[in-house]
Amino acid sequence: MAFRPDSTMYFAHLLGVGRGADVVIYLALALLFFLFFKLMVKVERLDKDITKVVRAIALKESDKK
Repeated sequence: MAFRPDSTMYFAHLLGVGRGADVVIYLALALLFFLFFKLMVKVERLDKDITKVVRAIALKESDKK
């Protein structure tokens, strides 16, 4: 986009957006939302894994007593 700024206008016209800069902003926002979603999925998975480990440790310690 830095070398061919008119390419954003081409995509803007394809998508029905007025300016090329708007297309860049929309795509950046969509990418940020997607990355945030992926990050949240990983955090949820880690949370479940930590819960499993803590439960296993608690059960082992309760068997020792």
